[in-house]
Amino acid sequence: ETVKVISQSWEYAKALELSADELCHTTIEKLSNPNHILVARCLRLHLEACDLLIQRTKTKMTSTATAKTSEFSLTESQQINVMCKFLSSAQTILQLQQRYLGNDHPDIARSHHDISQSIQYLLSKSPKQLLKLKFNGMATATNARTKTATFEQWSKEEYQCRKEYERISALYPRKDVEQIVKEAKEKKLG
Repeated sequence: ETVKVISQSWEYAKALELSADELCHTTIEKLSNPNHILVARCLRLHLEACDLLIQRTKTKMTSTATAKTSEFSLTESQQINVMCKFLSSAQTILQLQQRYLGNDHPDIARSHHDISQSIQYLLSKSPKQLLKLKFNGMATATNARTKTATFEQWSKEEYQCRKEYERISALYPRKDVEQIVKEAKEKKLG
């Protein structure tokens, strides 16, 4: 019973990623405008679907279903392919967000974080696959003819995205729940 539920869940996650990817392409085609704000929403859905698929793969199953784990996880090659699609969507959404939201919005920080994390993953797991990718929005210079980048350029891009994420996040400090409750109690007692 547990294996059946896990199997269905796994199939739904894979179908969601494929559907979200198709939705992005169809939206751009139907709107005849790759810069339309709705494209950003579709891309965010695709990022969430990719993340769900990767997270499901990372989750370790326990109980009697342990023997079936390999049936419900992506191979390393599949994970790399999903992460390449994730990176491509993250690059595109960042460009759209900057166009509509400016450079200091929290959603921009999240996109920088997504790009940074996916570049880190690909640099560590499959630099060759990363070097094949075209990165139109790269802050560092790329080969003008092929729009591809070197290992060093991808590393610089990851660093710049991470720093930009940290800079924007610092603009929106977040207190944790325990700190807020503590301050509220002190204010109420004081």
